[in-house]
Amino acid sequence: MSRGGSNPTTLAAYGITDAAAKSHTHNSADITSLDASKITGVIGIDHLPAGALERCVIVADDTARKALTTAQVQVGDTVKVTSTGLMYFVVDDSKLSTDAGYEVYTAGSATSVPWSGVTGKPSTFTPATHTHTKSQITDFPASLKNPTALTIQLAGSAAATYDGSAAKSVNVTPAGIGALAAADVSEITNAEIDTLFA
Repeated sequence: MSRGGSNPTTLAAYGITDAAAKSHTHNSADITSLDASKITGVIGIDHLPAGALERCVIVADDTARKALTTAQVQVGDTVKVTSTGLMYFVVDDSKLSTDAGYEVYTAGSATSVPWSGVTGKPSTFTPATHTHTKSQITDFPASLKNPTALTIQLAGSAAATYDGSAAKSVNVTPAGIGALAAADVSEITNAEIDTLFA
């Protein structure tokens, strides 16, 4: 530098060789602290770390749930399984392939309440029209009683009553029906038969 002459116009002329340029940038690693209150405007969701977002990921079944990775869900996220309707809270993303990585929401299954606590229930439950086979009726009786009993009469007198509830035998004899016994019937000739039916 000379006295009385002009002053240097560059940092290098002053012997400074490691100064930052007036217009320059920094990497994120160069920023050691940041006052968050100075940040204004809207930050795009793609600029937020995945762990800062709570997401609901929908999967088809438990196999798909246990195939999730930390690229898809992290602690704090929710997973809904469509095949069961259950919803799970991710509690440990290092165990996503097991049930230990999840906690089921109580909203995913009905909470137990007494019948009196159910509101809006119908007063009657009319069954839909349907049928059953005999084998599906556990207390089907061995025999069915006929509501209208059958009375068997012999020669005008009641010999037996049958209602189907049990087997019954009726012994019919010639005397019981007012017929002659075979021993009491003499041989009848053809002429006598012709006379009877003439």
